[in-house]
Amino acid sequence: MSQQKNLERQLAAIMFTDIAGYTESMSNNESLAMTVLKRKRSIIHPLIDQNNGVFVKEMGDGTLSYFNSAIDAVSSAVKLQELTYDERHLNIRVGVHLGDILIDGRDVFGEGVNIASRLESLSPAGGVCVSKNVYDELANKEEFNGTSLGLQSLKGVGRLIEVYALIGDKLQEPDISKYKETEVKKHTDDEVPSIAIIPFTNKGPEEDIFYAFGISADLISDCASAGLIRVASLNDIEKLDYNTLDTIDISQKLDSRYIAQGTLWKMGELFQLSVELYDAKQKKVLWSDRWQEKWDNLADIKSSLSDGLLKALDADSRSIVEDHSSNPEAYELYLRSKQIFNSGSDGYSENNKVLIGQSFELIKKAIELDEENLEYKLWNAKLLSKKAEYENAISYINKIMEQASERNDSKTLASSHSLLSTIYYDTGNYLKSIDSNRNAIKYYTDNNNQNSLFLTKNRLGGIMHAQGFHDKALEIFEDALKIAEKLEDESGSVRILANLAVVNSSKGDFDKAFTLTKQARALSKESNSQINYVHIDFNESHWNYEIGNFDKAMNMLDRLEKRLEDSAGDAWQGSVSFVKGSCEFSRGDYDTSKQLFLNRINELELHNNKKMLLANFVYYSLSLKRLDDDFDKLKLYKIIEENEDEISYELNLRLYELLGEESYLIKAYNQVLNLSKQMDVDLKNKFLNYHIQKNIIDNYEILFS
Repeated sequence: MSQQKNLERQLAAIMFTDIAGYTESMSNNESLAMTVLKRKRSIIHPLIDQNNGVFVKEMGDGTLSYFNSAIDAVSSAVKLQELTYDERHLNIRVGVHLGDILIDGRDVFGEGVNIASRLESLSPAGGVCVSKNVYDELANKEEFNGTSLGLQSLKGVGRLIEVYALIGDKLQEPDISKYKETEVKKHTDDEVPSIAIIPFTNKGPEEDIFYAFGISADLISDCASAGLIRVASLNDIEKLDYNTLDTIDISQKLDSRYIAQGTLWKMGELFQLSVELYDAKQKKVLWSDRWQEKWDNLADIKSSLSDGLLKALDADSRSIVEDHSSNPEAYELYLRSKQIFNSGSDGYSENNKVLIGQSFELIKKAIELDEENLEYKLWNAKLLSKKAEYENAISYINKIMEQASERNDSKTLASSHSLLSTIYYDTGNYLKSIDSNRNAIKYYTDNNNQNSLFLTKNRLGGIMHAQGFHDKALEIFEDALKIAEKLEDESGSVRILANLAVVNSSKGDFDKAFTLTKQARALSKESNSQINYVHIDFNESHWNYEIGNFDKAMNMLDRLEKRLEDSAGDAWQGSVSFVKGSCEFSRGDYDTSKQLFLNRINELELHNNKKMLLANFVYYSLSLKRLDDDFDKLKLYKIIEENEDEISYELNLRLYELLGEESYLIKAYNQVLNLSKQMDVDLKNKFLNYHIQKNIIDNYEILFS
């Protein structure tokens, strides 16, 4: 049995050199060729020693050596060219790459060696070519400059490598026209690139998982802000059990052609990060990269990774404003804060409050270490809002926007206005929420951030609808639909079509709502989105209830509950329960409706959801009344007071039936008439004869006849 070799793996800067035209020289003048080779040896060996390198071997006119740092390797390469600048027979080419090597005794091999060799062959005689890994290491060294030769396909390397040619007084500059950049845009000119960035796998200790999560979340944010590109949200990704799915399945479920996956491993003070971009359509790796760096360079690695992904997708990265801290401790605290917050769930549980508090304390420490970082401050403001410290959050955001304006940082201004709109909406200041949304839209438009522009317009349309500005809501949703179509986002288009249907239903046009729902359902089949099916099914069942088709509504709700078991979980269950209770009430099954509403009330009170509580409590109380049971009037009046400005005509009717107070019937009657005045004759006649509206009119006429 042969004995297995003990191989040592090491991150190193590999330098390859050769003499251009040496083979031809040997055939023409062997004596001169040997003199040239000896001269090269006399120069290169001392240089390698002076820069702490290791000479590995000579292969004809070529040499292989490696160094502990890219700076040492490049210093040797540049000095070599300077010393031989005036020696016309010494036409040396040099390639330098930073990567892993395997050391076997006195020899080295591995992909890093192959890449360095291919870089040398790209170099002009008298020049030096380096990989992006190396060039990034030279970023803060004024003595080294270079020009990009683009992404190049290197023989024997299963990924594209960005190559740079170094520039200097005694360095031969390349003829750029001879370097045809490898075409990396695999999508057609009329196809929008779509990508899902899967949370990186943490290969280190479990307590280091926040690094992997934080890097992934930052990448999603960076790519989403890069113009015309569709990026799967972290929320949608986390709904998948992606660890059990293969890449093709993930691609199909997220409707994303490109899937980025990676691993991260912290080893003491070093990070090893590898990533690959997979094209699910062509079923091959489009791009990959690997880093092994000290932990304090992690933010820079993330930036380099963003650039690499976007370049491979032929996407615009100009809108990305990097604001990561140069303080590695601050960046680590920021990543920890985000991961802890994300580990909670939606809602107002005591556990979530604890997690928010822990996350808040970490970001405070990060800001203390780096007071100029606006990204950290925005995260701090979001956590203040999650702690319900709304005034502090608003004041804090205004200060952030002052700093962002001074820096001309439109990305931060967009994010600040977006966060403000959410806070204002949550606190009931709807007009300010609308203004903030409009400001966010302005900055997202300036930045060409199509993903955020779509989300913000969708949110603004929802606010306009909630405030009764239905025509304006329709206009905004139509704009959002155009963006979704531009992004080729079928799932987003389904969402907007569903929202358009909801607004039309609020205007009383249920025929239009059903037509739009039919379109959304057809498109939803193409996008294979289960969550969209749920949204559509719920809306359609609710509208069937509204027009009096109770049996059809119940059949759809029963089907929807089965779908919920496989997809959306509990998120929609409360809404389904309310509509089922309303149907059972309208069909006269008060025992069933009472129990359905009571279950929903208990859930709403647990989560302190006052907005939804009124409707459920009214129908619950009315079910009790129809069963000749008592209901809690004092509690009812208190809930009414908390929701006085948001009572629909249907609820006003039910309050009249429950309390016998004429004012509620009058309000309901006026609400119905005002809404019907905006309709054409045919639609108006339909609308006024639906069961709720007809009940209101009949009761009003009896009372005031």
